[in-house]
Amino acid sequence: MAYRQYCAVARSLDLIGDRWTLLIVRELLSGATRYAEIQRGLPGVPSNLLADRLRRLKHDGILTKDAAEYRLTARGEALRAVVHELVRWGGELMVVGRGDDAFVPRWLIVALDALIGPGPPLRVDIDVEGERIHVARDDRAAFIGAGPAAGADAVLTAPGEVVLALASGHLDLREAIARGMATCAGNVEAAHALFGEATIADADSRA
Repeated sequence: MAYRQYCAVARSLDLIGDRWTLLIVRELLSGATRYAEIQRGLPGVPSNLLADRLRRLKHDGILTKDAAEYRLTARGEALRAVVHELVRWGGELMVVGRGDDAFVPRWLIVALDALIGPGPPLRVDIDVEGERIHVARDDRAAFIGAGPAAGADAVLTAPGEVVLALASGHLDLREAIARGMATCAGNVEAAHALFGEATIADADSRA
């Protein structure tokens, strides 16, 4: 339902404010392209509703469909900044932990893309629930993608909530390893440099 308000916020929400819509964008930003992949990344979404949202996003010029693959248009890709701000804004909501919420390791691609910036060159693989994500960073940009990196400096293994706590500065990697919350093979200093120093002191409130 349109808000019928002459306001950029309202008109933007007319297009992307419906339930599931921005999460569909998240799935496309994380590398999902096929209907089944998108659906797997949206536990609980009714199939007919997902199909309707995809049709509307295509109609509104936010995504395209080529054969069986969905991809964001340039206008859709511009929503990356919006999603990144939501990741950063909602970071403190993640500190309480996962609880019984659904979790897909691929979601970390979008979260880490929002939280990790340029810095000293390094390559780190992150293993979450048996799935690999890699971070390749230099002083100009950080690239986060699915699968292992070629010639990774280190491989970090940790639950998703621990990775988020590290990336958001709520947990220090050395402390996470010492407490048995994570393991790291290879150059631990490279992995530590990726996340930097924790900024919140109360360890018992983390992850």
